[in-house]
Amino acid sequence: MTTALASMIAAQPDVIASLAAPVPAADRLAGARRIWLIGTGTSLHAAELGASALETAGLDARPIAANRFTAVRPGDAAIVITHTGQTAHARRSRQIVLDAGLPLVSITGPDVDWPEAVRTPVAEQSETYTVSYTAALTVLAGLAHHLGAPGLDPSKIKSTAEAVRHVLTDPGIDAVPIPARAMAIVGPGDWSVTAREGALKIREAARLLCEGFDPDRLLHGAAVPYGSADTLLALAPTDDLTAGLTHAARVTGLGVYIFPATSADAGRSADSVARAGGGADAVAGDGADASARAGGGAGGGGDATARVGGDGDGRAGGDAGGDATARVGGDGDGRAGGGGGAVAGDGLLDQIPMTVRLQLLALRFARQRAQNADIAITGAWADHALWEAL
Repeated sequence: MTTALASMIAAQPDVIASLAAPVPAADRLAGARRIWLIGTGTSLHAAELGASALETAGLDARPIAANRFTAVRPGDAAIVITHTGQTAHARRSRQIVLDAGLPLVSITGPDVDWPEAVRTPVAEQSETYTVSYTAALTVLAGLAHHLGAPGLDPSKIKSTAEAVRHVLTDPGIDAVPIPARAMAIVGPGDWSVTAREGALKIREAARLLCEGFDPDRLLHGAAVPYGSADTLLALAPTDDLTAGLTHAARVTGLGVYIFPATSADAGRSADSVARAGGGADAVAGDGADASARAGGGAGGGGDATARVGGDGDGRAGGDAGGDATARVGGDGDGRAGGGGGAVAGDGLLDQIPMTVRLQLLALRFARQRAQNADIAITGAWADHALWEAL
């Protein structure tokens, strides 16, 4: 089982590298006063990250679910993201833009024959979508670069492909267990979108209860049901709030794990997972030689250390039994508890290696639970009438 999902995940480095080229379709969007990015499900996550990238070029970019897109005005342009071109809301959204005579770029899979489409090269073979998502992100990076967004040029895309290739070799996920009941994934900024995408893959592939959050939403009531049967996975917890949430989760009895921020430029040193909590160690990939220990220090302070790629360090503290987080690679450091600055970018391309780590975690969970991730939607949920309504 899950043969197709594994092959789709493995295809991603070559697909990403193949898209490291100028995207002339971006010319259609130049001069727009407002750019809508429209999608459903995983495609909506791509729309959110694409809008964030376009905003770095000084553009007014707005992600919206396809079922909520109802009207445009002069000066608008749109990007419709749909792998199959078959979802009803995506088709309706596209028609709204066409009928208004406004600039349009669609990002689709290879089998969609829309004339304005930028087609990604691989059709999904598993119902747990992976390669179409990272391919769409790569196309969005090319569009944003063409429109003036920094840090998204073809060389960065090629570096991202290599970072993904390394993640496939050494994902650094083995320390994260299947939760007894449920898992929450949290991350600040753009990492929150990746948290939601990763949670969706785990739900689809492994049929596990998993939710993705930004730290504000997790704090404001969403964390209430979580307890000792659950786990928290924090993505890039370099801000005070996310770091504080990892501490609160540990005190509450959750298993807490950390995927530090990774940069496409970090290459082979960019992978680790840290277990936050009393006396636990971090496990790092590809010679990073990282260890992290939190809790148990004199007076209950968090005594955490990390050796990261030879020159980095990690520190935790500021609260009793503090939490550890480590940045892996280069001359960086990670901090948890007392606050700390960003240790790696949270831009669009930086999301891709982290996304692939979460895909691999979903695949591992699916295999451990003997679930067929290639057929995610079954039973009454697969009723054709429901899907036609989309």
